[in-house]
Amino acid sequence: MLNVKVFMTVILAATPIVLSSNVNTFQRTGGCDCPSRHPQQTFCDESLVIKGTILSIGNAEVTGHDDGSMNMDMLIEVRVNEMFKGDERIQLESTISIHTYGMCRFEMMLTVGEVYVLSANDVHEAGYYVILRGCSWAQTWNSITQEQLNGLRGDYHDCHLCEISKSLTTYNVFEEYSFMDPAPSANRPIGTCFHNQQMAFIMRRYEDCETLYSACVVHNDECEWLENREYRKCMKKRNKSTKRRKGKGGRPNGIHPGGRSIPKKAKHHLGRGREETTG
Repeated sequence: MLNVKVFMTVILAATPIVLSSNVNTFQRTGGCDCPSRHPQQTFCDESLVIKGTILSIGNAEVTGHDDGSMNMDMLIEVRVNEMFKGDERIQLESTISIHTYGMCRFEMMLTVGEVYVLSANDVHEAGYYVILRGCSWAQTWNSITQEQLNGLRGDYHDCHLCEISKSLTTYNVFEEYSFMDPAPSANRPIGTCFHNQQMAFIMRRYEDCETLYSACVVHNDECEWLENREYRKCMKKRNKSTKRRKGKGGRPNGIHPGGRSIPKKAKHHLGRGREETTG
């Protein structure tokens, strides 16, 4: 049985945000605010994503840190219930140790005995250590939707094909421009889906359909939001609200995914039992 120690570093964000056990809004880790991303982005950027049960949370015996931070170290023991992404040497039902330090108190989001989806940022070259950021994914298991579970078990996995970029507004998630339009990256150069979690949360009238019910996947040589019954239901409700805001001259309810074209050879990545878009 492999005992893996997991260390967490931190990233500070300037935007004040709200603690939530669901990545539908934003995450706060103690004194550190982390703008939430679509879970598919976190899945692709992190090295380890697991379903785990928190066994214990206690003080860690550490004397100091190179970064000069105060000794606020905590040790979190986690039983691995399911591995979605990560080191294959970590066996199911094994225990990993999560070591947190610094001012970002990631453990404040966690409750002993609860089951979570947890993500980690990096695997240390010197051993089987995993570095977790303060902005890593920590979501209660009972808040995971079926569509998010489908993503964890398959739909989020085509990381090298599609990326998710912020749109200017909630109702422009299908426009062919974005608030931060990134250049194609080396490992995800092909297509883009647009998304705006923050606007949906701030306006409190739009449910975050993409986070809760969809994934950015390849379909018809483009990257677009995967449709299913719950996503269509959510979008129908959101489109009605959008049309009331914009009047009769607003965009039609039909979905226009935008994004860059996909080479023909990428078509086979649509598989794994996904529900294809219906016109």
